[in-house]
Amino acid sequence: MPATHPGRPADLPDECYLRALGHLTFLAMSIDTYSFLQHTTEAEKTTVYLHTDDDTVTSCEALLIAQTKYQKLFITLEPKRRYLTHTQVPGEEELEIDFLRDYEEVEALMEDAGLDGIHDGEQGILYHNLLFLLMNP
Repeated sequence: MPATHPGRPADLPDECYLRALGHLTFLAMSIDTYSFLQHTTEAEKTTVYLHTDDDTVTSCEALLIAQTKYQKLFITLEPKRRYLTHTQVPGEEELEIDFLRDYEEVEALMEDAGLDGIHDGEQGILYHNLLFLLMNP
């Protein structure tokens, strides 16, 4: 590839330039939801069942994006995204499941999980799921 390619620094080796182009191409590609969910572990997703007014039950998938010691934050894959928490109250067996409407609550949970860094299987932020949601509105 010639060094005069638009936007390419003249001193950038071909190997580095082609690798960078490959990463940008991957990020620009849209990954279909079905394929993404097939490769997502069960611990990083959930199915939300919603009851409508006429006693019909619908379902939608949600991705885990942040986790603290006692809470998990999911975002639904519906066209209109919703925030959902699973809270394990210490000493209780049942999970509390809530939809969050106040963005400040979402932000606070993201900040708490962010203190733990990248998700380690128990706590932290799941950046790959966030990236999927950003790239697939």
